[in-house]
Amino acid sequence: MLGFIVGASAVSDADVFSDERPSPTRRALPSSRALASARVPAHRAAMLARRLASAFRRRPVPPRLLRDSSGVPGPAPSQSSRLVVGDVFSSSRAFADADVAAFASASADANPIHVDAAAARAAGLPGPVVHGMLLASMFGGIIGTRVPGAVYASQTIKFRAPVRVGESVRAEVRVASLGGSAATFETKIFGEGGEVAVDGTAVAMLPRKSARDPRE
Repeated sequence: MLGFIVGASAVSDADVFSDERPSPTRRALPSSRALASARVPAHRAAMLARRLASAFRRRPVPPRLLRDSSGVPGPAPSQSSRLVVGDVFSSSRAFADADVAAFASASADANPIHVDAAAARAAGLPGPVVHGMLLASMFGGIIGTRVPGAVYASQTIKFRAPVRVGESVRAEVRVASLGGSAATFETKIFGEGGEVAVDGTAVAMLPRKSARDPRE
């Protein structure tokens, strides 16, 4: 009976303890072959089998074998992705004519104020302006880069001022609160003059171990 129980596990002491030496206060467990050949009382054999299975479960899993929520093998979560309230992340860039034209095509937004200078001036603008939603997409880029695996849940947006095509802007995301598996972010985009062009609030669902209590 004992030989069947241990043999069915297909785990030897070399598999379990290949990277661990017994300490003076901890005896190494016998191998499956030793258990199978030894004449041990049934209750003792069952106890040793449980210890062997428990030791196998405690063996650390190499980072390369950890899997994300999709089940695809990947590296262990980076400690740099953990958040605390007050963290601020930012990104700067300018949207060129080609960027705006590509977004207009992808979103089917044919409003000429984004691509035609005359139409923009007729609308009281200094020239073609970047789509507000294209600007707001910078928030998702920052959150997704800083917290890989985060899932965007909601975003409120207010468009405060137009941003000209080619104008340099800076997007800023601040961790406002953490609760359970969710994080709330204050989101802003500043124009070249420092004025707020876009602001709002985002909520994202976080992967495990991404939130940290600042008291740690």
